[in-house]
Amino acid sequence: EMDGYEVCEKLRADERTKDVPIIFLTAKALKEDIIKGFEVGGQDYITKPFDARELMERVKTQLELKTQREILKNMNEVLEEKVKERTALLQEALSNLDKANQELQGLDTAKNNFLMMISHELRTPLNGIVGASYFLRDTLHEDKEFGEFVDMQKV
Repeated sequence: EMDGYEVCEKLRADERTKDVPIIFLTAKALKEDIIKGFEVGGQDYITKPFDARELMERVKTQLELKTQREILKNMNEVLEEKVKERTALLQEALSNLDKANQELQGLDTAKNNFLMMISHELRTPLNGIVGASYFLRDTLHEDKEFGEFVDMQKV
């Protein structure tokens, strides 16, 4: 009730048989027939009369190709899984780096605030000492030895 083209189309439409290699073995030898065989999903096309050894070699080749395609498909699935795992690890590492960077920025701000505060706290009493030394120098300018001592404090 169906010709080989229809059988091929049905096999390709079924999830269980869509990857089965199909070799047309037919008496139809016109170019249009051969092209149609490939268009509906055939992997090879042999016209009658045929040589049995050639047919067996073509079947063997198609089975090897199918096996290689399955191996490649499995390898691709494994590689895709590894890529997903590595991507997840990289995203986690990036997230950790962002957190660490935010912590460092907070610490840098705290350090700068601390240094400004310490600088202010040190300058305030020193300004009083420097001011007092000017006062002492101006007051005791006659005593040369004491004036030199006061000048050393300014350095």
